[in-house]
Amino acid sequence: MGIKDLMKWVKKTHPRVVTQYPKRWASAELCGKRVAIDGTLMTNRFHFGEHDVTARGARGLLGWYTMIREMQAHGVRPIAVWDERGDRAWKAPEARRRLETRARNLARQMHETQRGARISRLRDALVAYGAMSVREQAFLAACWDAGLVATEVRPPEPTSDVEFTETVVAMALAVGHMAARIAELAVLYEEYLIDSKPVLRPPSSEHPTADAFEEEEEEIRRLAGDTEPHGKAVVAAADLLSDEEGIAVLDARLRCLPAAEYTETPKQRDLTEREAEVYDLAFRGDVSTALRELRDVEDRMPRVADIYDRALAIPRESHHAACRELLRRMGVPIVFAHVPYEAEGLCAAMALSGIVDFAGTEDSDVVAYGGPLLRNLTSARDPLTLVDGAQLSKDVPLTREAWRDFCILLGTDASPRIYLVGPKTAYKLIEKWGSIERILEHNPELAERVEPDFMEQVDNARRVFTELPPIESVPDVQGQPEEEVAAWMSVMGASIPSRWLWGSADQQRELEVWNRGLDRRAGMREGVMADAGDFGAEVWESTEMTKPPAVPAWDDVR
Repeated sequence: MGIKDLMKWVKKTHPRVVTQYPKRWASAELCGKRVAIDGTLMTNRFHFGEHDVTARGARGLLGWYTMIREMQAHGVRPIAVWDERGDRAWKAPEARRRLETRARNLARQMHETQRGARISRLRDALVAYGAMSVREQAFLAACWDAGLVATEVRPPEPTSDVEFTETVVAMALAVGHMAARIAELAVLYEEYLIDSKPVLRPPSSEHPTADAFEEEEEEIRRLAGDTEPHGKAVVAAADLLSDEEGIAVLDARLRCLPAAEYTETPKQRDLTEREAEVYDLAFRGDVSTALRELRDVEDRMPRVADIYDRALAIPRESHHAACRELLRRMGVPIVFAHVPYEAEGLCAAMALSGIVDFAGTEDSDVVAYGGPLLRNLTSARDPLTLVDGAQLSKDVPLTREAWRDFCILLGTDASPRIYLVGPKTAYKLIEKWGSIERILEHNPELAERVEPDFMEQVDNARRVFTELPPIESVPDVQGQPEEEVAAWMSVMGASIPSRWLWGSADQQRELEVWNRGLDRRAGMREGVMADAGDFGAEVWESTEMTKPPAVPAWDDVR
């Protein structure tokens, strides 16, 4: 997450420390520079940048390949930094937030799954309803207007006083037929009313007893760190999100949390309201309009469901391992930020020690360390943006400790933001009181808004921004020939764009023109040979032809 809203505040109050490079890696100022890249974060960004969930593994590889080749083509030397897997107890607030977010997404995904099944049954019911006579549909509409539900519309109970003539039997069958149609729609409508309530309910078949609910709730509380010190449980639970098998276990637990409430997103609410309109039209007898509205709902449903499918398809450890293997093959050194430190901290430490020139990440923690932050690495359309953390520290009239506390007040991975305290208010408070302790001491209304362990979380954040990670030696890596990298990428399901195999875009266009010329020449040769036989062929072969444009090998331009 980084420091919340810090970049917005910097751009607004200290724009001179921000430099943009519209030419990106082709900018002369970046030629020959070294960049430590937050590999964990970049892999995640490449992963979520692909809308097709099934293609995300290849998307991550292609994203890395393109970025590294562009850097190398312009003389920029990358070093990749990855988070070592393991528990970081100081990240308990962020880990809890991740678990809560995932639980909400799981609930919303389940909500859309239930909607899809119900809509399918509703379509069948409407088709059957449309086959009813006009009088039968009018009867159903009258029941709807009268507020009757399925259980109140039944065929008459037979009694010994009734003489079962042919007419009576026919009437009973007719009423029973209408009752069945009404019941079918009414049951769906009742399911809709229940499902539209914003609460996650586990399937009763899996958890039939209250004891089972209590056991699952206790398990989630344990995962949330409520029963263990320092939030170690929630960090361990969140770490399961990168494990192939662990994520299935965690999702099963999160789905079974009966107390987990959620609200519909605006797009979900729109579907819910449109579905309600379908029921209203159906019960009023306007089946054709109801079917048209239903088709509109069906058209919108996949786009809404895709939001949660994509959000839940997070990158696994295998995705990160594949990206690291690609970088090794491309000659990019890789180092790890060991627990309890993180990649952005190590990137900042390497920049501050002079090993690299910039820390390449989207995480604004680098600025809190006072390091040079290079952003927008994964967005090819946007200019690269450099934030000079050292100059910012000089320009802000605060002590080092006060600047650190200001960043913490904005909200970090280690500590939450105080409710209703944004950047402007936070800066005024720090400027006046100098520390978070004094702010809470002299502003009791703010002290009432924080949790009892707030200062413990603040101390964790202070340690994070005070203790830089230890720096290890950067290994020398020999890259493989381009053909071998391309072959490996192909095996992994990612094809290298031809522009990297055939030089620049201009050279590629020249090559395409040359190939088209060869095709035309081949056609002309066949015509000459058909008219003049072998003699014509000899004359044709003796004519000179312009040589194709020189296409340099990648090693020559690198």
